[in-house]
Amino acid sequence: MKDNDTRAAEELFPSGHQPPSDYHRSPQYARIVCDKDVAVAMRDGVTVVVDVYRPDAAGRFPVLFAFGVHSKELQGNEPPKNSPPQPSWSSLWLGHAEAGDTEYFVSRGYVHVIGSPRGFLKSGDGGSREWDSYDVIEWIAKQPWCDGNIGMVGIGAFASEQFHAARQRPPLLKAIFPYDPRGAYGKFGGFREEYPGGVLHAFRYLMDHFSSVHTTRGAPGDLPPLQGDERRLRQVFGQLLANAVKFTGAGGRVMITAAVSSGDAVLITVADTGIGIAESDLAAVFEPFSQVDGGFSRRFPGSGLGLYVARALVRAHDGQLTLQSRRGVGTTARVLLPGARPHPTHSDIQF
Repeated sequence: MKDNDTRAAEELFPSGHQPPSDYHRSPQYARIVCDKDVAVAMRDGVTVVVDVYRPDAAGRFPVLFAFGVHSKELQGNEPPKNSPPQPSWSSLWLGHAEAGDTEYFVSRGYVHVIGSPRGFLKSGDGGSREWDSYDVIEWIAKQPWCDGNIGMVGIGAFASEQFHAARQRPPLLKAIFPYDPRGAYGKFGGFREEYPGGVLHAFRYLMDHFSSVHTTRGAPGDLPPLQGDERRLRQVFGQLLANAVKFTGAGGRVMITAAVSSGDAVLITVADTGIGIAESDLAAVFEPFSQVDGGFSRRFPGSGLGLYVARALVRAHDGQLTLQSRRGVGTTARVLLPGARPHPTHSDIQF
């Protein structure tokens, strides 16, 4: 019975365990040249880093491009020597190499380019990653080893990025092969892919815990006790965080820090790398029903009361809320709160 079950499984799922009959294309090139950590400048000056694997031969070749948040350090032709890669022909995830079988690709006359967008691994920080894959494709087309034929490959995050790039219609991208585009990558996926059947699982947590995204983590140092209205303070910091996330594009950063200031006061800072505010508009953002004009901000309508109320609540705690910002660089909100003190009463809150 066990033998019959095994044979039945092999008949149902053959492609995940053995190559198709037409996979045995003979290699054309024996040696691989690897250009590691090549810096590619994006349209806004931020650099992303890619690895280029190409045949050790003169001439121009078609390019297979894998781009996403998976670590490029675990891709290529060297790691699979110790851990088998995801085979190019496989419909199942049999290994770690989400970018595909580099040795197979290159030995058959392709260049394999693997990289990460800004905010991940060795790539730079700042700004939005919206056009990173598009700009790398433009860069690839200008290289002396590219024959003008560029396709995208890879599973998981590499697959999700293909959909994003294709929506932008880069004129030099000829094809995509987005197998298994997991939805655990923000707007580069979707809820149904991440949680099949609506069942929540730990995949997002694990991706964050073991991810290559640039983060700084850790508990703050010893802080003096604060006494105040917890609900009101949650409202303040919820508003500041909501603003930071709302006006920071994909690939940007939001940072929260807490430190002792003078005496027993505590300084909490919420900083982002978003669109920023012109210096001439900073005072206006604290006015009721005020919204700063801007193409990006107008995509997110609001009442214009958020910061006005937040500052009033901080002042009711004998604190200060200040903003520092530069257009195109980001915004830093600082909340300075005194040490333990009585709860504010409703009469303390003045608008």
